[in-house]
Amino acid sequence: MQALLNIYYMGMAVYGWTLWRKQNQTQEYVVISSRPAKFHIVFILSGLALSLATAYYLDQVIGSRLPYLDAFVMVFSVMNTVLMARKVIENWLYWLVINSAAIALYWQTGYYVTIVMFGMYFFLAIAGYLNWKKIQRQSASKPNETL
Repeated sequence: MQALLNIYYMGMAVYGWTLWRKQNQTQEYVVISSRPAKFHIVFILSGLALSLATAYYLDQVIGSRLPYLDAFVMVFSVMNTVLMARKVIENWLYWLVINSAAIALYWQTGYYVTIVMFGMYFFLAIAGYLNWKKIQRQSASKPNETL
């Protein structure tokens, strides 16, 4: 599942780059936004349902060693990448949970170097959240200007 996830990330990187670049060329920027609690409840419940279905498949068909943890990391990473591309600020908070789960997954599978990478991702998510919060505050104080 992790290999498929990396292929997806490449595609989403192109999507996000295209989305942000296109809007930069038209002077219409993707604005950092928040979603209401109802959105997040549906997002989390949908992700958990998809994770359970994927884990069942991984367990029954493929015989994965850690199907539930692997499915959780994969499903929420896929879903959350869309939030990131659309500049939903809560994506950074989801990354904190996803990266923590990935660290647990790779600890149990013995991929210790990968744990270091996801540890860095964890701290980058903190930095990303704080940076986007700062940009949100700046744009709120300058409503007629686009940052």
